[in-house]
Amino acid sequence: MVIRDLSQSGPSNRGGSYVTDYSHQRMPSGGHRLTVTGPEDAIKQVMLTDHSYTRSGVFINVHHLDGAGPAPTAGTSALLELLRGAVIVPCGDSVDFAIALDWYNKIVDDKLGPHTDLADLVHRAKYWYRADPERQRVLGLAIAEEITEFVAHHPLLKDVDAIASVPGHDAKVASFGARLAATVARDRGGVPIVRCESLQAFRAPAKTIPPADRAAALEGQFRCPVDISGQHVLIVDDVYTSGATAEETARALRAAGATAVACLAAVRTMKSG
Repeated sequence: MVIRDLSQSGPSNRGGSYVTDYSHQRMPSGGHRLTVTGPEDAIKQVMLTDHSYTRSGVFINVHHLDGAGPAPTAGTSALLELLRGAVIVPCGDSVDFAIALDWYNKIVDDKLGPHTDLADLVHRAKYWYRADPERQRVLGLAIAEEITEFVAHHPLLKDVDAIASVPGHDAKVASFGARLAATVARDRGGVPIVRCESLQAFRAPAKTIPPADRAAALEGQFRCPVDISGQHVLIVDDVYTSGATAEETARALRAAGATAVACLAAVRTMKSG
């Protein structure tokens, strides 16, 4: 199931962008040159997928990589195809890369338009159906299915050791994002779920803090209560805004021993923070 309408892809801007093209050619050496048009973090994912690649040049957002063998591996090709239809978003230093499956809004006549299909599900689940657990559950399962399908095809995410949830602003209430992460972990065959914690029982919701102040407000506020030494961990959340919450969660995971941390959210707000 693919809820997002790839023909309605939002704009590439400083808040996120796509792989728009890729191709390869055989080299006299027996290897190949891969050319990718897209953001730097797409190239990072390619090089993490296939360590044989070396950079041979870049002009603006057109990257040239030299790799082993006559053509990209199946994993590299699958990755690049996925990144044509997902938003690669900016992230902090503790996150290896971050992806959102779609934008929160469509752009209509160069203006902010209605929610994308996936964002409509997220919005209704988070806000409309808070008092209706069954409707919220159904919507949550549909969103989790979309994330689970993406994870299953991403060569760096399909075999993660654990899935982590972002601490909610109220420790007494399981946030929608945390429940979404737990569902994805279950649907991925019982991948262990790591529930990071906030040092405060209650904190202001991130969306109420000005974007420029979020990183400072959240710094040092999260902890991971379990030892995850050497593990590759995926943070799953519903909405990606400034990236400050994901970055602080990743810091906590790395402090607990994680060696690789990526973030995957259902939707990305149109503002880049």
